[in-house]
Amino acid sequence: GTTYLYYDGKPEYAFGHGLSYSSFTYDKLAVDLAKPASGSLKVQVQLQNTGKRDGDEVAQVYVRALSSGPVKLPRRQLAGFQRVPLKAGEKRRLSFAINPRDFAYWDAQSKLWVLDAGTYEVMVGSSSTDIRLRSQFQVAARARWSDSSEESPPTQRQ
Repeated sequence: GTTYLYYDGKPEYAFGHGLSYSSFTYDKLAVDLAKPASGSLKVQVQLQNTGKRDGDEVAQVYVRALSSGPVKLPRRQLAGFQRVPLKAGEKRRLSFAINPRDFAYWDAQSKLWVLDAGTYEVMVGSSSTDIRLRSQFQVAARARWSDSSEESPPTQRQ
């Protein structure tokens, strides 16, 4: 319970924490199915350097299940990140392709990866505790697959 995945308290330095000489805003979050056949999620966000200096921001995407399943799942799980250099005042649209495998769990009994049906939340921000935007999506049916499987479970936007 002491990693960013499960920790409920306020850490001194959050996972993904960094310092910058500039400030950044996040806006216009969109969560869509990028490839309906594979179930990948396309997460897009607009990032702007609102400071007076050029700077780099590490935009981070976290995912969590909002409904509880048979196992304890992380409070947030890193699913993607991008280091983005921006000039002062510059805006850029970022795009992340999130595979449902990135937030599934390993079922030791069946020896399969499992993604339970239910509502999930996408969170975007500059660290695990500095979440700027949120959106939800729905996993329609429970999915299971092995390490060697190329298929991803289907998801749908809410």
